Amino acid sequence: MAASATVTIDPRSAPNGKRITRIVIDWVSAADGSCTKALDAIYGYLVKMVTDPGSTAPTDNYDITLIDQDGADALAGAGADRDTANTEQVYPVASGAQVPVFLCGTHTFTIAAAGDSKVGKTVLYIMEP
Repeated sequence: MAASATVTIDPRSAPNGKRITRIVIDWVSAADGSCTKALDAIYGYLVKMVTDPGSTAPTDNYDITLIDQDGADALAGAGADRDTANTEQVYPVASGAQVPVFLCGTHTFTIAAAGDSKVGKTVLYIMEP
């Protein structure tokens, strides 16, 4: 089966007036356990990532990266070793930083080691600067 990913953008407003964008990525892995999707024009602070294994759950300890235009993982390794059975959340922060990771431009969302034709959902919460 070929990998596929569907992206849904869900803009919201916080009570303080800040805009928070919820990016939902529903994905299916290829035979080699991978899935890749370009995410264009993402701007703001990545404050949280939620992973939810689907009905055909991915292999335990599958990995997610979010590679920026310079080749760096915006998740700073926080997407490694996702669980096969439980919904998990992480708050990515770059090493030595005290604020969330800032996203600017195109990023490549990648799933690895998920198993053949596995299903999952990843949700990114982006807050405007």
